[in-house]
Amino acid sequence: SVGDRSVGDRPPRRFDSERPRPDRAARPLSDRAPRRFDSDRQRADRPGAARFDRPSGQGRPRGPRDRSPEELADLARRARPSSRPDGAAKSAQLGNKATPPPWEPGREKWIDDGPVVREVAESAVRQARVPRPPKSVRDQRKADEGRLDPEAEANVDAVANPRSAPRYKERIAEATRSFEKEHYFDARREFSSLANDLPDVASVRELHGLSLYRLGRWAEAIGELEAHRAQTGSVEHLAVLADCYRARKRYSKVDELWAELKAASPSAALVAEGRIVAAGAMADRGDLRGALAVMSVAETVPRRVRDHNIKMWYVLGDLYDRSGEVVRAREFFKRVQIEAPGYADVEDRLSGLR
Repeated sequence: SVGDRSVGDRPPRRFDSERPRPDRAARPLSDRAPRRFDSDRQRADRPGAARFDRPSGQGRPRGPRDRSPEELADLARRARPSSRPDGAAKSAQLGNKATPPPWEPGREKWIDDGPVVREVAESAVRQARVPRPPKSVRDQRKADEGRLDPEAEANVDAVANPRSAPRYKERIAEATRSFEKEHYFDARREFSSLANDLPDVASVRELHGLSLYRLGRWAEAIGELEAHRAQTGSVEHLAVLADCYRARKRYSKVDELWAELKAASPSAALVAEGRIVAAGAMADRGDLRGALAVMSVAETVPRRVRDHNIKMWYVLGDLYDRSGEVVRAREFFKRVQIEAPGYADVEDRLSGLR
């Protein structure tokens, strides 16, 4: 039986590849039957074949051998680079749109954009009428940009090394420009470094303190402004210094600085600033009558109204409003509105008092 037969007794396996088949090798290729593909029909034993089969009647893509000589010549002509200008080639790529007809007189159409555009044009005309300053003045302004005042330059030359003095002057000028443009963060950063290197230059301590004041850093501003005051003895920034002490609720220092400012009797604008700070400190402590007494000198109307007069009228209106005297508050807010329309929130304050 087959099960009793050993492997060695079996005959060797024969492969048909070891000898050619005469009947198959002798058949020419032209006599073979065409190969059949299942792409035109879906077989049940091939799941999902319908997704990959081409639709009925659609064969393989056409290649060069499937095109006529005329089609091949037309494709070669289209593939050549165009000798037309770029504008014409771009126009052809966009669909060979017809170019607009040439301009002819009487074909233009004017559109009225309304009064807004006319107002802008009139404004531009008005600005154009403003004469430019002479060339000599413009050249002088350009030459003065980034230049320090002689006193500051002398201070830098006195305390800095001759080699580093020019660079320090450039840095001070750059920081000053930042302050004048109201870029107080940049000015504080630049002046902070300069104050460490040049602590004896009064202009550096001054502008550093004012930058800190603008940023609401009261304690640091007090340190710098007090240093500037000790170096120069100037009373120019006593009102600013008093306002820093007021923000820190050190009212005794505010009263002291206000007394010093009155005794020094500087310009009317500086005295007005100090008066406003002193009245504000009294109002913070609940002494509204004392604050009104300090500001009473500003109730009269001067022959020429200046900025500090408008500031004091606004403070008077605020103090009278807080005191409950609506009529007097409206009077001073109305003065501010007439002299400086849009000043602070005077419009809202007036509307709230009606």
